[in-house]
Amino acid sequence: MSDTATCPFCGYQDPEPAVLLHIELQHTSSVENREGRPFDVPDEVWEEAELEAPSDVRQKFDDSGWTEYAECPIEDCGEIVSFDNIDSHLDLHLLEQAENEPEELQPSIEDSKSDSPKLPSPTLSPVASTVPSKEPGLSIPGTSSTKNWKQLLSLSTPKSSAQPSEMSGVLRVKKVKKAKNAQNSWHAHAQNAVRLGKDELGAHHNEDRMPDWLYNRLKKHGFRSSRDTIPVIAQLLEKGTKTQYAYLCDPATQHISKLSREGGFCGYRNIQMLVSYIINSGAPGAAIFKSTIPDIFEIQDLIEKAWDAGINPSARKQVGVLRRTRKYIGTAEAQVFFHYLGIPHREEEFVNLPDDMSRKAEIELYDHVENYFATAPGVDSQSKVRNTARAPIYFQHRGHSMTIIGIERTVNGNRNLLVFDPSYGDPVSVTRYVGRHVERPNEDALKMYRRGAKYMGHYKQFEILRLE
Repeated sequence: MSDTATCPFCGYQDPEPAVLLHIELQHTSSVENREGRPFDVPDEVWEEAELEAPSDVRQKFDDSGWTEYAECPIEDCGEIVSFDNIDSHLDLHLLEQAENEPEELQPSIEDSKSDSPKLPSPTLSPVASTVPSKEPGLSIPGTSSTKNWKQLLSLSTPKSSAQPSEMSGVLRVKKVKKAKNAQNSWHAHAQNAVRLGKDELGAHHNEDRMPDWLYNRLKKHGFRSSRDTIPVIAQLLEKGTKTQYAYLCDPATQHISKLSREGGFCGYRNIQMLVSYIINSGAPGAAIFKSTIPDIFEIQDLIEKAWDAGINPSARKQVGVLRRTRKYIGTAEAQVFFHYLGIPHREEEFVNLPDDMSRKAEIELYDHVENYFATAPGVDSQSKVRNTARAPIYFQHRGHSMTIIGIERTVNGNRNLLVFDPSYGDPVSVTRYVGRHVERPNEDALKMYRRGAKYMGHYKQFEILRLE
């Protein structure tokens, strides 16, 4: 059970999430005034508690266990992030925002971290962000209300210099039984298939239709995309002081990232990145797409057609309707998508045995990815940065997926995956050098693309899909 909290208005006591909901229900004004209230329980608390009446609040938070989630407090992000990931998620937003500021106005990253409540939200749009306000007291949207809740309920000690993780607005919601292997469960025998839940399909696992505003936004705007950033990353690695050597995939790969407030469509965005490589490089399957990257709904249609054609038919029972919903997809759906289109591919899984807390799966993944790039035809194994014509790799761990564009070994012997993460766009400090010569090192910009032991250590199971 979580720590007991006390309502400051009437003395009602219960676990913290239940008290937050109690205040929302009993001590706030009408829904019409919700925008103007200094304190507001995020919508996800309502959704996860599945409220039917105020008297049901306590019953929904019982002794069956808890798991911690937070809605990202950065305006326009919209992702629900596990507590394990919130530090790195917010740090990357911080880097994204800092790297998009004009250089003469950029604080150091360390200064920015120590003063996170004063950071403005990043502009997540296809154009460069405007110069953010430096007015004292400006806070990341969503964080101030969280801090106010915590201070009001005396659930945490106010901090004058809070790290992003301390301002993350953590919500505790009822734990759903974790799937031993969410993606491999989709390969179960059809007769044993059971409907998947929140752990596999996300918060909207029961959804039959996404909201119209989101559907219209995704249809109208499609996705954000950056071209020709891999050659810039290559220059940054070449000039970097931390890089011993690095491999990179075909520069035809575009970095495709989410629209503001779209939520969790990372699986679709990674499929789109692989398709961008296929189209731009003329790889097998290019003619199928006719020079057009499919949108989310076209990908959903193709996956459902694959199920109808008998490809992984048990998924129909496990997922239900996928078309026009926000249900998560992963490696299994990417495999179905490419199989249905006749595009050669291969899947690999790296997993620790039960109770094995070592880095075995992580190291095996690094070894596999490095060998994949190191054996590319014509690669110069003597260069610091080793460019290849290899395809990027679809990469999945629990709760998120990315696209691997390379791998780096640092001067201290550690390795980092180099990724395009669909949650973040390329910073201006990278895109300004597209087609140009990089003038000096920028290790902060490279942090946007590196995923090493600090990040990977949270996970003991990884899946990849690579094009053949």
